Amino acid sequence: MKTSPKADKTFGQHFLVNVGVVQKIVDSVARHAGVAGAHVVEIGPGPGALTVALLERGLRVTALEIDQRMREHLAERFAAEIARGQLKVVEADATSFDWAAWEASGESARVICGNLPYNVGTAILFGALQRSAQAKAFCFMLQKEVVQRLCSGSGSKDYGVPSVLLALTTHVLDKFWVNPGSFNPPPKVDSGVMTYVRREDVDPSLDPLHNGAGFEEFSSKLRKAFQARRKMLRKAFPKLDAESGSKRPEDLDPETWLKLWKEGYLE
Repeated sequence: MKTSPKADKTFGQHFLVNVGVVQKIVDSVARHAGVAGAHVVEIGPGPGALTVALLERGLRVTALEIDQRMREHLAERFAAEIARGQLKVVEADATSFDWAAWEASGESARVICGNLPYNVGTAILFGALQRSAQAKAFCFMLQKEVVQRLCSGSGSKDYGVPSVLLALTTHVLDKFWVNPGSFNPPPKVDSGVMTYVRREDVDPSLDPLHNGAGFEEFSSKLRKAFQARRKMLRKAFPKLDAESGSKRPEDLDPETWLKLWKEGYLE
């Protein structure tokens, strides 16, 4: 087998080489996949460190890879697995991947995972959450500060639009940190891995899968508020009562934000 291609900064590539971290990710993915032979999607497999571990667990993998060099490498490295149908390598840009069309073609995966490029990780995460009707669990590597922002609670400086949306639509089960030395080449920042599952009790008015318009409307109201996070909320939403209007965006927990939106106060 040829030497694997080097990381390309164009794609924000930092390849995970820490075997211990790989196994922790695979443990989480396998646990939520449920059974041997279950189908999972891996975003951005690169040279295949996580891919090989997923295959060794007996999982069936669809790997979405935008880099032609990596696709060619994976085709050579995993020729046997591809031949017997355990692995499929798909040319795809995960930021614009049409999950609905893919699932309509008969494909489905219970878990979506991957080491996401830092510059587009959040967009990929929410794209999958909003458009993949079959996926119930997610396990992603992102920049540490992004994971902190996604998992933060009200009152925190990291709390914002992504925090509220994720809290209302998913349950974050666990997270852990990964140092730069776990990658080749090492990034300049720490990373984080987070695992989360869809909430079964998500409010119908906010369901990203079945009420996309509501999800987008609520998201836009949050963005309006957090763009001026140092100002009292009455500046953005005059309909709020004196108590709520005197607060700042980070003071309200996700459930309160949802209640105010549903009752028509965020106008």
